[in-house]
Amino acid sequence: MNELLTIRGLTVKFYTYDGVVQALDNLDLDIK
Repeated sequence: MNELLTIRGLTVKFYTYDGVVQALDNLDLDIK
């Protein structure tokens, strides 16, 4: 079965006045 969505190595960071908040680090995801 083929995946509808494939994500590899997703990193999400939020830059705030107090510093950097890393929400996701190297996320891999398959949605079927």
